[in-house]
Amino acid sequence: GSAPAHRNRRDSSGSEEEEEEQPVGHSPLLESAALRSENVTVSAMLVHAVGGAAGANGGDWSETRKTMKRNISFSDDGAEDSPTLVGLQEAQPVAKPLKRQALTESFKDVCGSDRVAEVNKHLQEVLIRRRAWFLKKRTFFFAFIVLPALAIFSLEYPARGAETLVHFAPVMFLNTHRQYLSRKCAWLVRELVYNDGLSRLRQSELAYELSKSVDKMERVDKAIRLGGDLDNKQGADEYSHKHNEVMYEIGCQWREDQDLCTSEAYPGVSFHGLYAYIQAYLTAVKTALSRYGPPRSEFEAPTHEELPSHDDDFAGVKDDLAEREALFSSDPDLKYIAENVLPEGDIQLGFGIVAEDFFYDAGQVLSQVRFEARAFYGVYVAALLLFYTFLFRRVQFYSTDSAVRARSFVLKLPTHLLAESDVETIVAHFNNEGEHDEPETRDA
Repeated sequence: GSAPAHRNRRDSSGSEEEEEEQPVGHSPLLESAALRSENVTVSAMLVHAVGGAAGANGGDWSETRKTMKRNISFSDDGAEDSPTLVGLQEAQPVAKPLKRQALTESFKDVCGSDRVAEVNKHLQEVLIRRRAWFLKKRTFFFAFIVLPALAIFSLEYPARGAETLVHFAPVMFLNTHRQYLSRKCAWLVRELVYNDGLSRLRQSELAYELSKSVDKMERVDKAIRLGGDLDNKQGADEYSHKHNEVMYEIGCQWREDQDLCTSEAYPGVSFHGLYAYIQAYLTAVKTALSRYGPPRSEFEAPTHEELPSHDDDFAGVKDDLAEREALFSSDPDLKYIAENVLPEGDIQLGFGIVAEDFFYDAGQVLSQVRFEARAFYGVYVAALLLFYTFLFRRVQFYSTDSAVRARSFVLKLPTHLLAESDVETIVAHFNNEGEHDEPETRDA
């Protein structure tokens, strides 16, 4: 009886040395299954041993239990070893490695089959389907589309008002230039009528300058209203409501009595808006040029080579100066020109109202652009904060928590059942800097 027992202990010792040199566990799942198999094996051996003992006692289980209890009880002189328990203890080291080896080979066969790929694929599908909303690709895809779109929109949408602001610069300049040309035309008409030489220009030169000035004024007025000329791409008629009210609606907004739009030069004629006054002014200038100037064939540009000379007492002034001065009272065209060149004239006041309207419209557009820029940029910043708070930080906290839980799980693994290479692989996988950290293991 002792020889077989001695061989069993020797075989058990040899198998235990082989277990230390060549561990059989290769994964947490495999080791868990092996541990469960060991418990089953020991339980089965105990049942078999107890059953054998019961058979030896003639099938009396109560007697068997009494015998086992008596054998494992302690007396005053010391413990008495039961032959049955001693046999179980000697058989357990032999059965344990054999059972584990059989289970290991079975698991290797399963792991090497195609079912592993199918299970992995199914697990991936389930994990993707059960993934939280802040971990899904479409969430980040939507965020990375919306945020740049908001950034571009917050800049481009308010910038549409910049085109209108660009138009105000040339139109304001042209309005001032139109006012200057109206006064220049009135001065040239007066010098053309007097023709006294005090302007240092001959009559042909005055007529030439007046013709150019009236044509330029007409061109500038058209460029302001319709655009497309003189660096003004868009006319004020297209975007300025107040300009259109002053220019075309019935009434004179620059007067105290806005309903009375008449002129002393043209009694009985009612004007409708500033545009009618401007057209009447241009017509009056052209009429004065054709009436008091030389024929168009005699027009010549000023050369300033031979300037008329005059004495201090204006000896060159013509004798009929008084008669020519009277023309500004008798001629309705000259009278209309004279009354509109004054600061309180209808045209001059109308130009001032138009300039104020342009400044007002520019201020309104600038205020709208500034409000829209601030509002949409605020929306963009709010979207950034929402993205950082509810998406980025949430993913960060989730990742940190998952890493902590995974690290805790790895540290709880029975690493004494795994090979050293498996322990290093698992620990390095869950470490943040796995390639630099030392593998962490637990004492067996």
